[in-house]
Amino acid sequence: MRNSNQFLPLGLALSFALACSGNVESDGSTSSFGADTGTDFTGDGDGDPGNGDGDGDPGETGPEPDMAPQDTCPLTHIPCDGMAGNQDDVKKVLGLNCTNDGNFTGGYGYGVTSGELSQVATWGGDIGEAYPTLEGERMLILSTGPTANVPYGPVEDFGTPLVGQPGAAEFHNELPEPLLANIPLCLNGPAEAGDCSGTVVKVMDEEAGFDIFDVVSLELTGPVPDEAKVLMIHTAFGSHDYPEHPLIDPKYADFLILWVESEGWMGNALFDPGGLPISIESEFITYVDAPNPETECGPCEAPELWNTGFAGGAATPWLQTTIPVTPGEIVSIAMVLADGGTAYRDSIALADGIGFDCEFPDWVPDQVFPHTRILPN
Repeated sequence: MRNSNQFLPLGLALSFALACSGNVESDGSTSSFGADTGTDFTGDGDGDPGNGDGDGDPGETGPEPDMAPQDTCPLTHIPCDGMAGNQDDVKKVLGLNCTNDGNFTGGYGYGVTSGELSQVATWGGDIGEAYPTLEGERMLILSTGPTANVPYGPVEDFGTPLVGQPGAAEFHNELPEPLLANIPLCLNGPAEAGDCSGTVVKVMDEEAGFDIFDVVSLELTGPVPDEAKVLMIHTAFGSHDYPEHPLIDPKYADFLILWVESEGWMGNALFDPGGLPISIESEFITYVDAPNPETECGPCEAPELWNTGFAGGAATPWLQTTIPVTPGEIVSIAMVLADGGTAYRDSIALADGIGFDCEFPDWVPDQVFPHTRILPN
């Protein structure tokens, strides 16, 4: 919700100044998995209106012996989370391991992952008006409290502390793995292990100390398809830090980090145009469902969130993030959601539609760094 001029975080700015130049654009359109890459809708792969033999002559039938091989782009994706046995497979729910999405491994890391207080869930169908499913029939829910009421609400403003529950995770003056706060130079890939975005350090206070509670995470690793150049991930964040949080201390903000490790990038890939990680302070917080003396939100109502666990708080719409990748490399993805400073006032993250594409969408200003925008309706 904080207003600021658009700029690159420190780690990106140092590298970007050396690598390229240009203005960040926020417009353009794309499908939920990427850009229009010039698909030939006649189905023969050659772009002509002919009969499929590749030469454009409609008078002949059958392929010619010297016909060029069909282009493999755009990558084919067939959702599979609606099939029996796949509904709770988090990788298939997110759109991985269905067709050419590689053999991704991994699963939940930190957090209570079973029982009535489970911090994780897969959900079939939309959540309120704001969060339709983007890929297949299901989506992933992470929460710093129980997920049971998130799809239809309400969630208690002051949440449910999970201290003492099996899997409950908290950290004091340190970050949960795999997060790192140091900022390496990241031209042509990170020079050392660290956060290329320079944004993780903003969720901590090394001098005064910091506490992180009710951490929940998902960690996945797998190969990039041979033709792919871009990884695309869709997330959303909402919190009951609002409306109380802006009146307290920014270091108490709950946060969502999307940590990606690849040949060209290491660190948080999900940050707003002002260089802030995703929290109640982010510019991407556009749904505000309660009044607050420090905000100017008009009616301070967000009907899109009503009858969900986001109601009465504040949230982002669906966010779309692109990350450059190298064909055939191994990439690691970690979503980390946590209560900052206190175990109360729970927050929620959604994820859906993780996929690859051959070309970057038109709205991405460069093919060097991650970029995030609000997903158009």
